[in-house]
Amino acid sequence: MVTYGQYQISGSVFDPGGSALSGVNVKIIGHTDDKALTSATNSSGMFTFDTTPGDYVLTVSHHGFKTQQFNCNVSGNLPLGILVLEEETIGLKEVIINQKKAILEQKIDRYVFNVAQSISAMGNDGLQVIRKTPGLQVSDNTINLVGKGKVRMMVNDRLLVLTGEDLMNYLQTVRSEDILSIEVITNPPSKYDAQGNSGLINIQLKKNNKEDFSGNVSTSYSQASYSSANLGTGINYKKKKISLSGTLSAGTGSVKETVAEKIFYPNNFRTSEETTRAYNKFFGGRLTVDYELNDKASIGLQYSGNKSAPDARDHIGVTYFNPETAVLNGSQFTKGATESTVNYNNLGAYYAIKLDTLGKKLSIGSDYFAYHSSRERSFNSLGENYSTEGIPVETARTEADNWGKQDIKIFTGNVDAELPYSWAKLEIGGKGSFINNQNNIGFRNLSADTLQSDRFRYKENIYALYATAYKKFGKWEFKAGLRFETTATEGISISLGQSNKKYYQSLFPSAFISYSINDNQNIALNYNRRINRPSYEALNPFRWYLNLSSYRSGNPFLKPESIDNIEITHTYKSIWISKLYASKTSNWYERVTYVSPENAMQAYVYENYATFYTVGISENHSFRVSEIWESDNQLSAYYNYSNIRLKVLQGETKGFSAFASTNNSFTLNASKTIFAELNYWYQFPASITQYSLSNFHQLDIGFKCSLFNKKLQLGINGSDILRTNTPRIVGYTNNIRQEYRNYNDLRRLVISLTYKFGGGKVKANEKSGGNEAETGRAL
Repeated sequence: MVTYGQYQISGSVFDPGGSALSGVNVKIIGHTDDKALTSATNSSGMFTFDTTPGDYVLTVSHHGFKTQQFNCNVSGNLPLGILVLEEETIGLKEVIINQKKAILEQKIDRYVFNVAQSISAMGNDGLQVIRKTPGLQVSDNTINLVGKGKVRMMVNDRLLVLTGEDLMNYLQTVRSEDILSIEVITNPPSKYDAQGNSGLINIQLKKNNKEDFSGNVSTSYSQASYSSANLGTGINYKKKKISLSGTLSAGTGSVKETVAEKIFYPNNFRTSEETTRAYNKFFGGRLTVDYELNDKASIGLQYSGNKSAPDARDHIGVTYFNPETAVLNGSQFTKGATESTVNYNNLGAYYAIKLDTLGKKLSIGSDYFAYHSSRERSFNSLGENYSTEGIPVETARTEADNWGKQDIKIFTGNVDAELPYSWAKLEIGGKGSFINNQNNIGFRNLSADTLQSDRFRYKENIYALYATAYKKFGKWEFKAGLRFETTATEGISISLGQSNKKYYQSLFPSAFISYSINDNQNIALNYNRRINRPSYEALNPFRWYLNLSSYRSGNPFLKPESIDNIEITHTYKSIWISKLYASKTSNWYERVTYVSPENAMQAYVYENYATFYTVGISENHSFRVSEIWESDNQLSAYYNYSNIRLKVLQGETKGFSAFASTNNSFTLNASKTIFAELNYWYQFPASITQYSLSNFHQLDIGFKCSLFNKKLQLGINGSDILRTNTPRIVGYTNNIRQEYRNYNDLRRLVISLTYKFGGGKVKANEKSGGNEAETGRAL
């Protein structure tokens, strides 16, 4: 380094992901002196120049990043802080890059699936890319993180409101060619909402400055016990400073759901089978508009809405037998019909600005969410009692109606700032959520001419502040954060005369440590605390009757779950991910089935009843078997222990279990236009709180063909080919054994057709002010 003065210019150079860049070329030259000084950043990304007073131009350049220049006026020591370089976009016609990124990258708080490096991900939609991401499982319109359950979805670091089938439809409008990477965040840091024990998936879309227009039209036909059909379209448009993205989707069809149940009373053996044909018609859409005010600031709006009619027709048959003689004691047959409408609308806005050239950013967002559902269920039951010889002696017929309306309104606002300094990169922010939920529910026994009704109102306000700090020292990386949330709730049941107010405050720390052993190995440790607030349905105390002998009810006294998670992760050559994890869930809540020897009534009521512990180890191996075969394999073994404090349940449950899966993709021709998939997973017997589950497994097969220069894609997929995703669930209440076996029509054949038009890869940045943690409890 050359030295010729008494003052210093110093700074650090980072990439957009917050990692220090070493070996960056840094040069200064005086306005009145053409003599240049050059240097290179060290392993911490730092540089220093000794200068005399005056005006200088500082130039920072590095391979793969845009060259940046800064004007510097030196009248004393000049600390520039962190300089963030932007990645350079290089057209394929300009240069061929031979050095590829690894398919999997381990970062301090997440692992990254680089989609462009995966052959099997080429030519797919976003949902198929999610299926190919290591550690994720897609089944029955849900995306699960192996070992943690459902995940929340983000696009370009902003949460999506969509869930279930709406989310599946949206992902199918995103092209794999537009996806840069999939980030899997198993333990979210303090920046994100503390709600839920789920992880996060962040889809990073490629940046594109071309002015262009593109889109697609898709349709699919599904055949299970009954048929379903969907139709959708999506467009992407960019012109100068405005970007626009939108989708429309519609569908109709039905599925068959079955529930078989056995209850072993001391003096009675009860069997029942419920068969439901669940219908659904839906129409929905999403529109995102982004506008660049200048080179530093942008604004955006996002709207999403959906209208659906999830109706149902069901038959429930219940029989009672003498357990010793097998003589029929009684029976009850119920025929029911449910008519429903569900509507939701979500409007979000944001404003983002770069505060300086050193990487400081500020973003402000807000969301308004309105949800309305109306449901009416009518049923008639025929009950018969039998003599000791099995002869009918008494018959009773009952007709009844249940109805309910729910209106939810949620407003959220948030402010977030990124503040990179030479000593650390800070993130600070706050959020406020205001929730108003109103329910009107009624039950009328037409035969007895009795009426019960209730109005249940629930209000919840949540205020949150957070701060995180990140620093890299050579091969070490550190990130720590703290989130503070205060919650005020009020639940009022008019007919029951109940009013419950709660006020509680919680701290949610998070910490991450990562060490790069060498170019091929990385080890990381992380910890965080989460909260899982009850759904709005779970808090409503009114009874929803399935028939005259069974009902479901919420519990206004439910407490939120508190979850502590810790993980150790080792990555080797980006193809092996080994993980050791443990978690503790306090105030575990779910529905408890109350049964009693004295009567045949079944009550399904939400309760806080356990502390749940799990410790496990998992191994993920992703590799290319050959030029045409890619394979991703997962094995997880774990031990569950539940300390149950509800007297009607067993005092504790415990046991080992395991989960294994293999996902395989095959390229069947040289032009890479015909593909096949073979996926299989197996869940070993497990014990989870009050229930024990038998083994269950699933085999899926798929084929895909691209035609007309890959503009048209034809897909054929079969799921649960062997019809083996049917676990048997066993539980005990008051020492009475209960067995359940459910099946939701998962064996099906799906034929899909997608046509892509336009030549651009333009995507508007998905924006949402951040109310998904609240709306997810409603949808």
